[in-house]
Amino acid sequence: MSEENQDNEQKVASDEIKSASPEKNTKWYVLRVVSGKERKVKEYLDKDIIREGWDKDILQVFLPVEKVYKVVNGKKVMRERNFYPGYVMIEVVDGKLTGEMVQHLSNTTNIMHFLTDGKGSKGEIISLRKSEVNKMLGKVDEMADAGGMTMSEPFIVGETIKIIDGPFNDFNGVIEEVTDEKGWIVCLNMPEATQHDFRKSKLNYYVELMDIFDWRIYKPFHLFKKIDEELNKRLPD
Repeated sequence: MSEENQDNEQKVASDEIKSASPEKNTKWYVLRVVSGKERKVKEYLDKDIIREGWDKDILQVFLPVEKVYKVVNGKKVMRERNFYPGYVMIEVVDGKLTGEMVQHLSNTTNIMHFLTDGKGSKGEIISLRKSEVNKMLGKVDEMADAGGMTMSEPFIVGETIKIIDGPFNDFNGVIEEVTDEKGWIVCLNMPEATQHDFRKSKLNYYVELMDIFDWRIYKPFHLFKKIDEELNKRLPD
C-alpha cells in the first residue's frame, strides 16, 4: 500500500472518530447544599452518578475552590476556600436532565434542592446563563494561572515590615502580635435568586447568608447566639 493511500485512510478514520463523538451542548445547574458539606457532596455525587449509569449525561460535578493562606499560631497555613459556599454545580448534556435525576439528587444527603427561579424547592429549575458559566470558569482559570493562592491574612509574627505612612514613615518595624477582631454581618432568609446574585458578585465574602425560617421564635440574645454558633460551624477545621 502506498504512503499516500495510508495517509488518506488515516485521515478518513480520524474524520469518522471526530464525527462519531461531536462536542456536546451542555447546561450547568446549581445544587443548593448544606454549607460546609460541599466537598462531601461532590465526592459522593462523583461515585453515585457512575453507580446510577448517568455519567454519559451528567458530565461533571464542579466545586470551584481557591487556595488561601491563613495565619494560625503565627505560621502560614494553606487552606482551600469555596468560591460559592453552599453551592455545587453540575454540567449536564442539554435535554438529558430527567425528573428521576432531579428527584434522586434532591433527596441526596446534604443537598437541599436545585437552584430555581426564586420559589425555593417548589420553583422551576433554571440553568446558568452562558455568561455566568464563562465568568465562573474564567475565574477558575485566572486563579490557576496565578498559582491558585491568595493571602487572607498577610502578616506573621516576627516579620519585618516597612512603615509607609504616618509619623514613623520609612521606619522598619517587627510584627509582635496579630489580633483577629471577630465580627459578622448576616442576612437571614433572603430569596434564593438574591442569594445567588450575592454569591455571583462575591458579596457573600463580606455578608454571610443564612436561612433560619423560625427566627421569630427567638429572643434577640438567643437568635444572636444561634447565628454565632452556625457561623462557627462554617469555619474550616
